[in-house]
Amino acid sequence: MRVQKVLGLLEYQRRTFGLLFLLALGIGLFLAFFSMRVALEDSRRDAQHSSDLLRREVRSLLDSRREALDLFETCGGAGRGLEPFFLKFFNFIGRTDRQCRVEHVHAGPNLKGIPLNSALLDGTWHLSPLFSFTGSLSLVAASARTGGYLVGALPIPEILLTGAGEDVRGFWGIVASTGGVVFSAQNDRGLFPPGSVVPRDFLGFEEYERTRIAGWPVEALVQEIVPGLVYISGIWVDQVYRTSLLLGAGAGTAFLGAVLLILFFARRIFRRTYEDFSDLAKVFAHLDRSIQEAPSPLDAIAEIRYRYQREFAQEFGYFKESQALVRAFSGMMESVATQGQELAALYEETSALQQELLYSNTELRQALERLEELAHFSQTAVEARSPKEAAVSLIKTMTSFSKAKAGGVVLMEEQHPVILAFEGDAEVRRNLEKLLEHRALRGYAEVVHTPEEIWHAFPISYLGSLLGAVLLAEKTEGSNDLREELHGVMAHFVPHVGGILRSRMLVEEVHRSFHYMAVRLQMISSAYHDETGEHLARIRSYTHFVAEKLGISGDHLEDLGTYSMLHDIGKLKVPLHILAKPGKLTPEEFRVVKNHARYGMDILGDSNWLAMAREICFCHHEKWDGSGYPRGLKGKAIPLSARIVGLVDVYDSLRSRRSYKEPFSHETTCRIILEGDDGRVEPEHFDPEILALFREYAEDFDRIFTSCSRAEERL
Repeated sequence: MRVQKVLGLLEYQRRTFGLLFLLALGIGLFLAFFSMRVALEDSRRDAQHSSDLLRREVRSLLDSRREALDLFETCGGAGRGLEPFFLKFFNFIGRTDRQCRVEHVHAGPNLKGIPLNSALLDGTWHLSPLFSFTGSLSLVAASARTGGYLVGALPIPEILLTGAGEDVRGFWGIVASTGGVVFSAQNDRGLFPPGSVVPRDFLGFEEYERTRIAGWPVEALVQEIVPGLVYISGIWVDQVYRTSLLLGAGAGTAFLGAVLLILFFARRIFRRTYEDFSDLAKVFAHLDRSIQEAPSPLDAIAEIRYRYQREFAQEFGYFKESQALVRAFSGMMESVATQGQELAALYEETSALQQELLYSNTELRQALERLEELAHFSQTAVEARSPKEAAVSLIKTMTSFSKAKAGGVVLMEEQHPVILAFEGDAEVRRNLEKLLEHRALRGYAEVVHTPEEIWHAFPISYLGSLLGAVLLAEKTEGSNDLREELHGVMAHFVPHVGGILRSRMLVEEVHRSFHYMAVRLQMISSAYHDETGEHLARIRSYTHFVAEKLGISGDHLEDLGTYSMLHDIGKLKVPLHILAKPGKLTPEEFRVVKNHARYGMDILGDSNWLAMAREICFCHHEKWDGSGYPRGLKGKAIPLSARIVGLVDVYDSLRSRRSYKEPFSHETTCRIILEGDDGRVEPEHFDPEILALFREYAEDFDRIFTSCSRAEERL
C-alpha cells in the first residue's frame, strides 16, 4: 500500500507562510500596477479639466478682444482720441485697402504702405512678429470693412504664457494655429518654442492617443479654442508612471509590512503549538522505548505507571487543548495499568502456548525439509536418462541438505566399486578413491575415519543385492550434528535409492540394446546394396561432428550419430536391380527408389526408442526450399536430425564411387554443394546454418572421408 507523506508542523508553517508571503507580494505588485493605471486615468481627467478651463478662458478673452476691435470701428476711436484706451488691449490697430496694403495706422508700429499676407486677413487668429515694436509675437485678427480690413494685434495673453494645469502630474499643453504653428507651450520640455511646428499627426488626435515626442512617451488630444486656434493638451506618460509607481510602491510596501507583521505573530503561535506536540512526542517515544525494553508485560505495565506519574504530574502544554490531550492520555494509561494483572496472566498462558507451538513447528519443519529433499531427488531421478544423471542428482541433494564437505555415489561393476557421481574438490575425490582401493563396501551404514576426512557410508541395495553406496564427508572432525541429520534422513532416502538406480540401469541397458540393433540393421543394409560399412561409418562421423558444432551433447548426440546410419534402411524393400543399375534411372524407377523413405518407417516400427531413427529415415531427402520428398517439407518443419543427415549424405555420396558414377574430388564436391549443379544439388536445398558450418569446416569433412575410406574408394 502506498504511504502518503505527512508534513510536520514546521514544514506546514514554512509552506503556509511562504504561500501567504507570495500572495501578499502578488497583491502588492497588483496594487502598484493598479495605481499606475488609476494615476494615468486621473492624469487624463485632470488634463482634460485643465484644457477645458484654459480653452474657455482663452476663448472668452479672444472673443472680448474681437468685440473691442469691432467697438473701435463702431465708436470711431480714431477720431475721438480713443487710441490710448484701446492700446491697453492692442499693440497695433490699423486699416488696409483692398490690396491688403496698410493705408492707415491708428496705434502701434508704423506699417503704412506695407502689404500684408492675405492669410492674416482671413478672419481667424494668427501669430506674427510684424505688429510689435520689439518684434515679439502677437496674436493678429482682421475684420472686413468697406474698402479694406480693420487689423488688430494684441500681445500673447498672460494665460497663454503661464498656461493652466501646471499643478497636474505630467500635464503639458500647446496653443497653435490650425496649421500647427506653435503660439505658446507649457511644460513641453523645451521641445516646442513659439513659431515651431508640431508634428502633423498631432492635429488629428480627437481623443487621447499614445505616441512619442523625441523618444518620450506621451498621450495627446487636439481641441479647437476659436477659429484658427487649437489647443493640444497631453500627458507625459513617464512622469505619470514614475509618480504613480512611487505611490504604488509605498502602498504595496505598507501592505507587505502589515502582512509580515501578522505572519510574525502567527509564527509565534505555530512555534508554541510545535513545542507542545514535540514535547508530547518525546514523552510518547520514551514510553514506547521503555515498554519495548521491558523484559515482560508486567514490567511494561509498571513502566507505564512510572512514566505517567513522572511526566504528567505537573501542568503540561501551553494551550488548553494540549493540556486536555495530556489529561485524556493520562486517563488511558491509568486504565491500562489497572488491567495489568489480567494482561499478565494472559501473557503467561500465551507464552506457554507459544513454546508448545514452536516445538511442534520445529518438528514439522524438519519433516517437511526431508519430504522436500526426497521429492526433489525422486523427481529429478525419475526424469534422468541414465544412472549417472540419477546419481548426480542424488549426491547434489545429499551434500546440500547435510552441508557435507563432499560426497559421492559408488556402484559395483564386476565386483569393483566405481565412483559414478561426485560432488566436491578433486583432492577429496582422490582420497575417496584411495579409501575404496583398500576397503570394501559393507551392507550396513558405518562411519569410516581416515587421516583426511570422516566418511559416512550408506549402502544402496535392491532386492537384497548390494548395488553400491552413498558416501559423505564431514566438514570438521568431532561434529555429531551431521551424523544425527544424516542417519535420520538416510532412513527415509535409502530404501528408494536402490530401486531408482536399478530402474535407470535397466533403462540404460535397453538404450544400449537399441543402439546394438541399429548397428546390426545397418550391417544388413550395407550387405544388401552397394553402401559399404565405411560409408555408414563416415555418415556417423560427419553427423557426430556437425551435431557437436551445433551444441548437441550427451545421449542425444550419441543417438543422432548411431541412428544416422539407418537413414537408407528402407532400401531393403527396393528391388536390387534398380539399386545396382549402372546407368541413369527411369522416372518410374526413381519413383520406386523414393519410396525407401516410407519403407524405412515401416521397418523401424513405432517404438519410442527409435523415434529419431524414423525422423532421419523419413525426412533426410526433404530440402530446405521445399523441393524434396516424400512430403515436400520446408525450412524448420524438417527435423534437425534429418537436416544434418541430408547434407552429410549428399557430401559422402558425391565423394563415393557408385555403379552409376565415378567419385568426385573434395574440391568438386564442395563447389557443387556451395554453388550448385544445374538444379540437381543447390545451396538452397540445405539449412543455411548447417551449410555455413560445412563451408567453415569443409577440410574436416575431407579428413573424415580419408580416415574412414578404403584406397579404392578414394579419387
